[in-house]
Amino acid sequence: MVYSPLVMQHFQHPCGVGVLDIQQDNVVWAQAGTHEQGALVHVYLQWSAQNTIEQARFKAYGCPCTIAAVSCLVSQLTGLDVAQAKALSAGNWAAALQLPPIKLHCAMLAKEAVTTALQHWQNKQQD
Repeated sequence: MVYSPLVMQHFQHPCGVGVLDIQQDNVVWAQAGTHEQGALVHVYLQWSAQNTIEQARFKAYGCPCTIAAVSCLVSQLTGLDVAQAKALSAGNWAAALQLPPIKLHCAMLAKEAVTTALQHWQNKQQD
């Protein structure tokens, strides 16, 4: 399969690879996918005192499109609040990455991980 230059850039030089200390009160994480399904994404979000995303990191197992999709998404999260982060569309970065139709699920998997992490943050704020 031939991938776009942007997919290859994010795959070969991903943005935000790593983990954050989930023991900190201002950090949440979430998982989407499974090894058995062929793609697994962990997203970590650290929140600032202004209730915006201060840092976003990820670890992922999967094809180049999975890595590129989550890298692209994570690179856009810093400085956003919950509503802004939720408003990001998987379709937008799937189009920017020129993902083949058979690989659109990679963008949706990245979005699912971020959406779940955002929900964890909202739940943590209510506790």
